[in-house]
Amino acid sequence: MRKHKHHTEEPMVEGSQPSETQQPEAGPMAETPESKATRLEQELEQKDAQFREMNDKYLRALADFDNFRKRARQDMDDTRRNAAAAVMEEILPVLDNFERALQAAEESKHLDKLLEGVHMIRRQMQDILERRGVAPIEAVGQPFDPNYHEAVARIETTEHPEGTVVHEVEKGYTFGDRVLRPTKVAVAAVPSEQEQGQASPEPDTEIPL
Repeated sequence: MRKHKHHTEEPMVEGSQPSETQQPEAGPMAETPESKATRLEQELEQKDAQFREMNDKYLRALADFDNFRKRARQDMDDTRRNAAAAVMEEILPVLDNFERALQAAEESKHLDKLLEGVHMIRRQMQDILERRGVAPIEAVGQPFDPNYHEAVARIETTEHPEGTVVHEVEKGYTFGDRVLRPTKVAVAAVPSEQEQGQASPEPDTEIPL
């Protein structure tokens, strides 16, 4: 009886060479110095273009802000000039009335005409100031307040409490919450011991500061 030989495939040992039909996968191509230099140059150009674009935006924004600041300053100047012009326009009739009052006094040779004209001009001026928000500061009879009053003299008296405004030297005014000019006043002071001991006290004594 004839025996048949069985053919068995030998397993491929690790590390053995593949057959000619099996090709190894190709790895990534290494970057050459020339290609790397080209790539870096392109990236630098992109960064430079981005910088120029941002710089242009910054310069435009800076120019816009400078123009805005100039326009705002011009608007403020125009507002101030317009406000001043409006006030001057209201004051011109007051000057006209002064001239009429002087002319009437010169023609009539009577001071009562001049006095009447001055009183009328005063009322007209007060009306203008009141419409503009300017108000006189109340002083006489009020306690001295350095925020609104400027003491220019002391008057020794027993008729008023110490520190009370007893005389108005020059009227002050406010404009809204702002003090345009404080009122110059004389303030009551306690008489000296010598005057207090006199039987017949002398008239109130004014002592300049």
